[in-house]
Amino acid sequence: MGLSWPVEFGGRGLPATFEAIFNDEIGAAGAPPAPHVGFLGRALLYHGSEGQQLRFLPPLLSGGEVWCQGFSEPGAGSDLAALSTRAALEGDHYVVNGQKV
Repeated sequence: MGLSWPVEFGGRGLPATFEAIFNDEIGAAGAPPAPHVGFLGRALLYHGSEGQQLRFLPPLLSGGEVWCQGFSEPGAGSDLAALSTRAALEGDHYVVNGQKV
């Protein structure tokens, strides 16, 4: 995992081709897939502050922390188009209004 991620965040700093080869080899071996760290991790990698990256990315890649994303809501299930939770900018921070299940 994290073969193409920067070394300072726990990766190997290799070209993305190595990640593709790694995933192909996992599939060829019949092994379980590697943990999915890219959705949230890549968002932090490209858009997070340096402090966020240093705090969250190393434990994500090492397996010290496991994250998930919650999409399900009452009345919407996992239909992303029907979600009603919203974040509104109030001053210099966001306030999230809604409910997750």
